[in-house]
Amino acid sequence: MKKPFRHFRGEFSSSDYLYKLLISPNFAVQDVIDELVYQTLFQWKLEDEISKGEMAIRDDDIVNIGIVAGVFQSLGQFFTNIGSIYFTRSHTVNGVQRSERGLFDMKTEVFKYMRVEQDKYDTDIAVEASPARRITVVPTGTPPVGYVRADTPLFDIAGEILWDNLLSEPPEDVAYIPFFGEQFLFFEETFLQETTLTIPVLKLLIECMQWIRYNGPTTAAFLQVAQILGEGHMCDFKIIQQKKEDSVVYYEVQYRLDHSVDIENQLRRYAAWLIVCRLKFKQFMLNDLTKA
Repeated sequence: MKKPFRHFRGEFSSSDYLYKLLISPNFAVQDVIDELVYQTLFQWKLEDEISKGEMAIRDDDIVNIGIVAGVFQSLGQFFTNIGSIYFTRSHTVNGVQRSERGLFDMKTEVFKYMRVEQDKYDTDIAVEASPARRITVVPTGTPPVGYVRADTPLFDIAGEILWDNLLSEPPEDVAYIPFFGEQFLFFEETFLQETTLTIPVLKLLIECMQWIRYNGPTTAAFLQVAQILGEGHMCDFKIIQQKKEDSVVYYEVQYRLDHSVDIENQLRRYAAWLIVCRLKFKQFMLNDLTKA
Protein backbone atom coordinates (compact mmCIF):
# COMPACT_ATOMS: atom_id res chain seq x y z
CA MET A 1 0.00 0.00 0.00
CA LYS A 2 2.08 2.86 -1.33
CA LYS A 3 -0.41 5.51 -2.44
CA PRO A 4 -0.60 7.55 0.79
CA PHE A 5 3.20 7.84 1.00
CA ARG A 6 3.24 10.08 -2.04
CA HIS A 7 1.77 12.78 0.18
CA PHE A 8 4.22 12.58 3.11
CA ARG A 9 7.66 14.00 3.65
CA GLY A 10 10.57 11.72 4.57
CA GLU A 11 10.91 12.74 8.21
CA PHE A 12 7.56 11.14 9.01
CA SER A 13 8.61 7.68 7.80
CA SER A 14 9.06 6.26 11.32
CA SER A 15 5.54 7.14 12.41
CA ASP A 16 3.51 4.27 13.85
CA TYR A 17 0.45 5.71 12.11
CA LEU A 18 2.16 5.47 8.74
CA TYR A 19 3.25 1.91 9.46
CA LYS A 20 -0.38 0.94 10.01
CA LEU A 21 -1.25 2.57 6.71
CA LEU A 22 1.51 0.58 5.04
CA ILE A 23 0.10 -2.77 6.10
CA SER A 24 -3.48 -1.84 5.18
CA PRO A 25 -4.99 -2.60 1.75
CA ASN A 26 -5.72 0.39 -0.49
CA PHE A 27 -9.50 -0.05 -0.45
CA ALA A 28 -9.57 0.05 3.36
CA VAL A 29 -7.92 3.45 3.54
CA GLN A 30 -9.43 5.09 0.45
CA ASP A 31 -10.96 7.88 2.56
CA VAL A 32 -7.52 8.61 3.99
CA ILE A 33 -6.03 8.70 0.50
CA ASP A 34 -8.77 11.08 -0.70
CA GLU A 35 -8.09 13.38 2.24
CA LEU A 36 -4.33 13.31 1.57
CA VAL A 37 -4.93 14.17 -2.08
CA TYR A 38 -7.10 17.09 -0.99
CA GLN A 39 -4.50 18.29 1.51
CA THR A 40 -1.86 18.15 -1.23
CA LEU A 41 -3.79 19.94 -3.96
CA PHE A 42 -6.18 22.36 -2.27
CA GLN A 43 -5.60 26.10 -2.63
CA TRP A 44 -7.10 29.15 -0.92
CA LYS A 45 -9.44 29.43 -3.89
CA LEU A 46 -13.10 28.80 -4.70
CA GLU A 47 -14.33 26.46 -7.44
CA ASP A 48 -14.45 29.21 -10.08
CA GLU A 49 -10.89 30.35 -9.26
CA ILE A 50 -8.87 27.12 -9.47
CA SER A 51 -6.53 26.08 -12.27
CA LYS A 52 -5.60 22.66 -13.62
CA GLY A 53 -4.08 20.45 -10.94
CA GLU A 54 -5.62 22.44 -8.08
CA MET A 55 -8.54 21.77 -5.75
CA ALA A 56 -10.76 24.41 -4.21
CA ILE A 57 -10.77 24.72 -0.45
CA ARG A 58 -13.87 23.22 1.14
CA ASP A 59 -16.55 25.53 2.51
CA ASP A 60 -16.28 23.93 5.95
CA ASP A 61 -12.53 24.56 5.98
CA ILE A 62 -13.07 28.25 5.20
CA VAL A 63 -15.56 28.49 8.07
CA ASN A 64 -13.18 26.68 10.45
CA ILE A 65 -10.18 28.78 9.42
CA GLY A 66 -12.31 31.84 10.05
CA ILE A 67 -13.19 30.58 13.52
CA VAL A 68 -9.50 30.06 14.35
CA ALA A 69 -8.76 33.55 13.00
CA GLY A 70 -11.63 35.04 15.01
CA VAL A 71 -13.79 35.71 11.93
CA PHE A 72 -17.31 34.31 12.02
CA GLN A 73 -20.21 34.10 9.56
CA SER A 74 -22.01 37.14 10.90
CA LEU A 75 -25.79 37.29 10.77
CA GLY A 76 -27.35 40.23 9.01
CA GLN A 77 -30.44 41.42 7.18
CA PHE A 78 -29.91 40.57 3.51
CA PHE A 79 -32.14 40.40 0.45
CA THR A 80 -33.56 37.06 -0.66
CA ASN A 81 -35.54 36.23 -3.77
CA ILE A 82 -38.68 35.92 -1.63
CA GLY A 83 -39.53 39.61 -1.49
CA SER A 84 -40.83 41.53 -4.47
CA ILE A 85 -40.76 45.18 -3.43
CA TYR A 86 -37.41 46.73 -4.22
CA PHE A 87 -37.12 50.47 -4.71
CA THR A 88 -35.10 51.81 -7.62
CA ARG A 89 -32.98 54.90 -7.33
CA SER A 90 -33.19 57.76 -9.78
CA HIS A 91 -31.78 56.70 -13.14
CA THR A 92 -31.62 59.41 -15.78
CA VAL A 93 -30.51 58.87 -19.40
CA ASN A 94 -30.07 61.95 -21.60
CA GLY A 95 -32.15 63.98 -19.18
CA VAL A 96 -35.07 61.50 -19.17
CA GLN A 97 -36.04 59.58 -16.05
CA ARG A 98 -35.76 55.82 -16.73
CA SER A 99 -35.92 54.43 -13.19
CA GLU A 100 -38.97 52.35 -14.13
CA ARG A 101 -36.91 50.39 -16.68
CA GLY A 102 -34.93 48.39 -14.08
CA LEU A 103 -34.72 44.60 -13.71
CA PHE A 104 -33.45 43.29 -10.38
CA ASP A 105 -30.25 41.26 -10.81
CA MET A 106 -30.40 38.39 -8.31
CA LYS A 107 -26.60 37.94 -8.10
CA THR A 108 -25.38 41.52 -7.89
CA GLU A 109 -28.45 42.63 -5.89
CA VAL A 110 -28.83 45.82 -7.93
CA PHE A 111 -31.04 46.99 -10.77
CA LYS A 112 -29.92 46.61 -14.37
CA TYR A 113 -31.62 49.13 -16.63
CA MET A 114 -32.90 48.02 -20.02
CA ARG A 115 -34.49 49.82 -22.98
CA VAL A 116 -33.48 53.30 -21.89
CA GLU A 117 -32.75 54.78 -25.34
CA GLN A 118 -36.32 55.61 -26.39
CA ASP A 119 -39.77 56.14 -24.91
CA LYS A 120 -41.70 53.35 -26.61
CA TYR A 121 -40.85 49.83 -27.78
CA ASP A 122 -42.86 47.27 -29.74
CA THR A 123 -42.94 44.81 -26.81
CA ASP A 124 -43.21 45.11 -23.04
CA ILE A 125 -40.01 45.28 -20.99
CA ALA A 126 -41.19 42.09 -19.27
CA VAL A 127 -39.83 40.08 -22.25
CA GLU A 128 -36.35 41.01 -21.00
CA ALA A 129 -37.03 39.47 -17.57
CA SER A 130 -35.53 36.11 -16.57
CA PRO A 131 -34.88 34.13 -13.36
CA ALA A 132 -31.51 35.92 -13.15
CA ARG A 133 -32.97 39.41 -13.77
CA ARG A 134 -36.48 39.78 -12.43
CA ILE A 135 -39.31 42.26 -12.70
CA THR A 136 -42.10 43.06 -10.25
CA VAL A 137 -44.97 44.15 -12.49
CA VAL A 138 -46.77 41.32 -14.28
CA PRO A 139 -48.15 42.46 -17.66
CA THR A 140 -51.91 42.21 -18.11
CA GLY A 141 -52.91 38.93 -19.69
CA THR A 142 -49.89 36.93 -18.54
CA PRO A 143 -51.08 33.35 -17.82
CA PRO A 144 -50.11 31.89 -14.41
CA VAL A 145 -47.61 29.04 -14.33
CA GLY A 146 -49.47 27.62 -11.36
CA TYR A 147 -51.26 28.40 -8.12
CA VAL A 148 -50.34 28.16 -4.46
CA ARG A 149 -52.70 27.92 -1.52
CA ALA A 150 -52.55 30.91 0.83
CA ASP A 151 -51.77 28.58 3.76
CA THR A 152 -48.96 26.77 1.91
CA PRO A 153 -45.38 28.07 1.54
CA LEU A 154 -44.01 28.46 -1.96
CA PHE A 155 -40.42 29.15 -0.90
CA ASP A 156 -38.00 27.55 1.54
CA ILE A 157 -35.91 29.59 3.95
CA ALA A 158 -33.24 30.18 1.28
CA GLY A 159 -35.80 31.52 -1.18
CA GLU A 160 -35.85 28.43 -3.42
CA ILE A 161 -39.18 27.49 -4.96
CA LEU A 162 -40.97 24.46 -3.50
CA TRP A 163 -42.28 23.18 -6.81
CA ASP A 164 -44.23 20.34 -5.16
CA ASN A 165 -46.46 22.95 -3.48
CA LEU A 166 -47.42 24.52 -6.80
CA LEU A 167 -50.86 23.51 -8.13
CA SER A 168 -51.82 23.29 -11.79
CA GLU A 169 -55.37 24.48 -11.10
CA PRO A 170 -56.81 26.99 -8.62
CA PRO A 171 -57.82 25.20 -5.38
CA GLU A 172 -61.48 25.25 -4.40
CA ASP A 173 -62.93 26.80 -1.23
CA VAL A 174 -59.61 28.29 -0.13
CA ALA A 175 -57.68 31.48 -0.82
CA TYR A 176 -54.83 31.13 -3.29
CA ILE A 177 -52.19 33.17 -5.10
CA PRO A 178 -51.29 32.84 -8.78
CA PHE A 179 -47.62 32.25 -9.59
CA PHE A 180 -46.44 33.69 -12.92
CA GLY A 181 -42.90 32.30 -13.11
CA GLU A 182 -39.39 32.83 -11.81
CA GLN A 183 -38.86 35.93 -13.95
CA PHE A 184 -41.26 37.83 -11.68
CA LEU A 185 -40.52 38.80 -8.09
CA PHE A 186 -43.08 37.08 -5.91
CA PHE A 187 -44.95 39.35 -3.51
CA GLU A 188 -44.18 38.81 0.17
CA GLU A 189 -44.57 41.20 3.06
CA THR A 190 -41.03 40.51 4.31
CA PHE A 191 -38.34 41.80 1.96
CA LEU A 192 -35.26 41.13 4.10
CA GLN A 193 -34.21 37.93 5.79
CA GLU A 194 -31.70 37.27 8.54
CA THR A 195 -29.00 35.05 7.10
CA THR A 196 -25.24 34.52 7.28
CA LEU A 197 -22.55 35.90 5.03
CA THR A 198 -22.05 33.68 2.00
CA ILE A 199 -18.84 31.63 1.73
CA PRO A 200 -17.28 33.86 -0.99
CA VAL A 201 -17.86 36.97 1.15
CA LEU A 202 -16.62 35.21 4.29
CA LYS A 203 -13.42 34.26 2.42
CA LEU A 204 -12.88 37.91 1.47
CA LEU A 205 -13.57 38.97 5.06
CA ILE A 206 -10.92 36.56 6.38
CA GLU A 207 -8.41 37.91 3.83
CA CYS A 208 -9.12 41.46 4.96
CA MET A 209 -8.75 40.67 8.66
CA GLN A 210 -5.45 38.88 8.00
CA TRP A 211 -4.24 41.83 5.91
CA ILE A 212 -4.88 44.15 8.83
CA ARG A 213 -3.17 41.81 11.32
CA TYR A 214 0.01 41.84 9.21
CA ASN A 215 -0.05 45.52 8.22
CA GLY A 216 -1.89 47.24 11.06
CA PRO A 217 -5.05 49.40 10.97
CA THR A 218 -3.50 52.09 8.78
CA THR A 219 -5.20 54.35 6.26
CA ALA A 220 -3.60 52.31 3.47
CA ALA A 221 -5.04 49.12 5.00
CA PHE A 222 -8.46 50.78 5.27
CA LEU A 223 -8.46 51.62 1.56
CA GLN A 224 -7.12 48.16 0.66
CA VAL A 225 -9.94 46.48 2.58
CA ALA A 226 -12.48 48.69 0.79
CA GLN A 227 -11.00 47.59 -2.55
CA ILE A 228 -10.96 43.88 -1.66
CA LEU A 229 -14.55 43.83 -0.43
CA GLY A 230 -16.08 46.53 -2.61
CA GLU A 231 -14.14 46.48 -5.88
CA GLY A 232 -15.28 50.05 -6.42
CA HIS A 233 -18.71 49.74 -4.78
CA MET A 234 -17.49 51.95 -1.93
CA CYS A 235 -15.82 54.93 -3.57
CA ASP A 236 -14.99 58.66 -3.51
CA PHE A 237 -13.34 58.47 -0.09
CA LYS A 238 -12.48 61.68 1.72
CA ILE A 239 -10.77 61.40 5.10
CA ILE A 240 -11.03 64.48 7.34
CA GLN A 241 -9.18 64.75 10.66
CA GLN A 242 -11.39 65.89 13.51
CA LYS A 243 -10.69 66.71 17.16
CA LYS A 244 -13.00 66.57 20.14
CA GLU A 245 -12.90 68.97 23.08
CA ASP A 246 -10.79 66.54 25.11
CA SER A 247 -8.17 66.60 22.31
CA VAL A 248 -9.01 63.08 21.14
CA VAL A 249 -8.31 62.86 17.42
CA TYR A 250 -10.57 60.87 15.14
CA TYR A 251 -11.24 60.83 11.41
CA GLU A 252 -14.46 61.41 9.52
CA VAL A 253 -14.54 59.18 6.45
CA GLN A 254 -16.90 60.43 3.76
CA TYR A 255 -17.77 58.01 0.96
CA ARG A 256 -20.55 57.01 -1.35
CA LEU A 257 -21.85 53.75 -2.83
CA ASP A 258 -21.69 53.14 -6.57
CA HIS A 259 -24.52 50.69 -7.26
CA SER A 260 -23.58 50.42 -10.93
CA VAL A 261 -20.49 48.31 -10.10
CA ASP A 262 -21.04 44.81 -11.50
CA ILE A 263 -20.13 42.53 -8.58
CA GLU A 264 -22.04 39.77 -6.83
CA ASN A 265 -23.36 40.11 -3.28
CA GLN A 266 -23.13 43.90 -3.09
CA LEU A 267 -25.19 44.10 0.10
CA ARG A 268 -23.25 41.34 1.85
CA ARG A 269 -19.89 42.77 0.80
CA TYR A 270 -20.91 46.15 2.15
CA ALA A 271 -22.08 44.54 5.41
CA ALA A 272 -18.72 42.74 5.72
CA TRP A 273 -16.87 46.03 5.15
CA LEU A 274 -18.88 47.69 7.92
CA ILE A 275 -17.95 44.79 10.23
CA VAL A 276 -14.24 45.31 9.51
CA CYS A 277 -14.52 49.06 10.05
CA ARG A 278 -16.34 48.62 13.34
CA LEU A 279 -13.81 46.09 14.69
CA LYS A 280 -10.50 47.36 13.32
CA PHE A 281 -10.86 51.04 12.40
CA LYS A 282 -12.48 52.51 15.49
CA GLN A 283 -10.77 55.86 14.88
CA PHE A 284 -12.80 56.26 11.65
CA MET A 285 -16.34 57.64 11.77
CA LEU A 286 -18.13 56.63 8.57
CA ASN A 287 -20.37 59.08 6.74
CA ASP A 288 -22.27 57.70 3.73
CA LEU A 289 -22.98 60.57 1.30
CA THR A 290 -24.78 58.43 -1.27
CA LYS A 291 -28.16 59.99 -0.52
CA ALA A 292 -26.80 63.45 0.29
